Amino acid sequence: MTAQMTLPSSCDLSDVTGLRDALLSLRGDDLDLDGSAVERFGALGLQILASAQKTWLEDGNTFRITAPSNRLIEIFKLANLEFPDAQS
Repeated sequence: MTAQMTLPSSCDLSDVTGLRDALLSLRGDDLDLDGSAVERFGALGLQILASAQKTWLEDGNTFRITAPSNRLIEIFKLANLEFPDAQS
């Protein structure tokens, strides 16, 4: 089963706990994250996504961001992070 979740338009310090909890509730399923609305994403939010990607792949599940906004792609490039579209 592939779970689906929409990333918030903004993820800063006050939003990271909610993002982490939402991701953890979907652990065990393949995951497609809709990134089309993202306009601003802070370093902690990126860290949570990177950690989640690592966890999903170690569990043998797919972790992807689908329909990423141009801004989200730019944020990942600026942070020198691999974009999470890898599969198990």
